[in-house]
This record gives sequence, C-alpha cells and structure tokens, in this order.
Amino acid sequence: MRIMIGAGGSGGHVFPALETAKVLVDQGHEVVFLTTQGLAFDLVRRHHFQAWVIASVRMKLVSAFSAIKEGFQMVYAIYQACVLIQDIGPDVVVGFGGYGAFPVVVAAIIKRKPTLIHDQNVVPSWSNRVLKNFVNKIAISFKKSEDHFRSSKTVLTGCPCRDTPSAKSKEEIYQQFQLSPQRQTIFVLGGSQGSRRINVAFSQAVELLNEKIMFQFIHVCGSADHQDLQFRYRSLKIPYQLFDFLDDVQSAYAIADLVVARSGAATVCEILSFQKSAILIPYPLVRVHQKENAEIVCEQGLATMITDEMCTAQSLADETIRRLKLYPSKNVPAQGSGPNAVKPALRIAEEIVSLL
Repeated sequence: MRIMIGAGGSGGHVFPALETAKVLVDQGHEVVFLTTQGLAFDLVRRHHFQAWVIASVRMKLVSAFSAIKEGFQMVYAIYQACVLIQDIGPDVVVGFGGYGAFPVVVAAIIKRKPTLIHDQNVVPSWSNRVLKNFVNKIAISFKKSEDHFRSSKTVLTGCPCRDTPSAKSKEEIYQQFQLSPQRQTIFVLGGSQGSRRINVAFSQAVELLNEKIMFQFIHVCGSADHQDLQFRYRSLKIPYQLFDFLDDVQSAYAIADLVVARSGAATVCEILSFQKSAILIPYPLVRVHQKENAEIVCEQGLATMITDEMCTAQSLADETIRRLKLYPSKNVPAQGSGPNAVKPALRIAEEIVSLL
C-alpha cells in the first residue's frame, strides 16, 4: 500500500506525520511526503523518507490584493499536488496540517483518493474546518476537539509525538549532555523554529536563577538566536547544552525536572506523556490556538501558563523557582506513563489502512 502524507510549516505538523510514517513503514507500507521547502522538507529528508516540494501558501487574507495573490498561489499548489498524485499513484492521502497539507488533501479529493486528516490542536485550523465535510476520516488529538468535529467520521486517536522512552539510562544521558545528576535540570524548548521571546527571557533569567538555586539547562533555541546565545552563555559557570535543533528530545525529557516551552500540540503531548512539570508560554496569535492546548496541561496540574506579553526574565525566574520547589521530578510518574502511553501513531495508521 502506498500512502502519501501532506505536512508542512512547523515541526508541530511534521513530527506527528513522521511518527505515523514510521509505524506505517514498519507495517510494510510505502510512505511518501509532499511538503514545503525549508524546515519541513529538511526534517522529512533527515528521517530518510521520499519527499516532493510543493508551493507554500500562507492564507493571511489581510487585503483584497493579498487574497487574490494567495488564491492564485493556492490554485498552483493544488495543481502541483494533482500532478504528483497522478504520477505517484497513492492508495490513500493523509493531511497533517500546515502549509503543505491543505492543497495536498484538496488535490486528493479532486482525484477521488481516500483521505484522512489529523488535527493536532484542541481548536482545529481553518483548513481542517473546511476539509472536514469532504474527507473520509478525521483523527483528533483531544476529546475537547469533538465539539468542532461532530461527525461519524471523527475518531479520537491522540497526537503522535516523540514520546518513546530513551533506551539509555539516566546516568548515560547525563554523560551524553555533560551535565550533573546533582543539579536540577531545566529543558527549554522554543519549538522547532525557536521562540525569540522565550530565548531572550530565559537567557536573562539564568543570572537571577543562579543566585537562588543550583541548576543546569538544555536549551533548544532554533537557528536564528543560536549564535547570539552561544556568545551570551560562553562565560557561564553553570553547566548547560545549547542546540539550534535537537532530534533526541526523549533523552532531554528523561532528565528534565522542568520544561519551559511553547504549547504547540506535539510539545503538549510530549509533556503529558512524559509527565513533566512545565511552564508554558503560548504563541500569541489567536488563530494558532496554543492557549487552548496549554489549558489541557494546566488542568492536570502539570503546568503553569505565562502569557507571551508577561514572559519576562523576572516572571520566568520566579515561576521556575516555584515549580521546582513544588514539583520536584521524584514526585511525578515515570516517563511514558501519561495519556500517550497508547501510541496515537499506531491508531492513526490503523485508521489509514482501514480506508482501503
């Protein structure tokens, strides 16, 4: 069986697609990707999947001129996807959201291919709200999303994320990161493209924290701020590791006493699955709906939410100290014991195969 996956934009769309693709390959299926140039394409190729690039269309619709321009770009992206579907001949087409998914699913509907979409967030994207009436099946990550997808086609699968427990012992992981088991570890994760707000606030909070607690940190900052943070952290007397991108997040989660992050769906599901104490700073754009994702974790007592505008060095330092005192890592369940212990990727794979 040949399965085509459309996913693009941020890692939050691509990582769930990759986890599902791995399961499908293990089951003996062939998986190909249609995605967008840049981070999405690089991630897919890094995991050794075949990938084709289609035009990236961001439907901002801020003016009549932009709407017309974006409309023509969307038509071109759908045309590209139609040609590739015709050439590649997939049995099923799956959309995981982002700029690379919508035109692929539309093209699949035009070509009368069986289709499934997966929405990672609590509140669905505009594209999935449009597609829900035309696709064969809808997979959702959170039960709360059922309010937006009331249909016999909807199935609650969860969100595939990088939550497989590390095969290494904690001692091996501390050695891998050159960190100490005697210090509390903060894992700062600004998303696949990095969050400047979190990067700046945390880098300034480090000095405030160093006056009050014995800690160390792993900071995944994205490429844009990596050089500046390298310079800023160079003189630190605190153990740390700085990455522009980290594929092995499982190891970082395994030793983390606290996670500081945006609240994209994949990150939220990783925190829930590893049962880690967290400070979540939702991306401020309303249409991204990260606030609603963060609320899921906060309701379970695992996280505190700080708004983007209130994320300062002082507020981040104060909340870090508070959570490290209230929720030391020894008081949370073992990694992999959270809601994602039943693999969402396996469930989505089953739903995909069932479309034939």
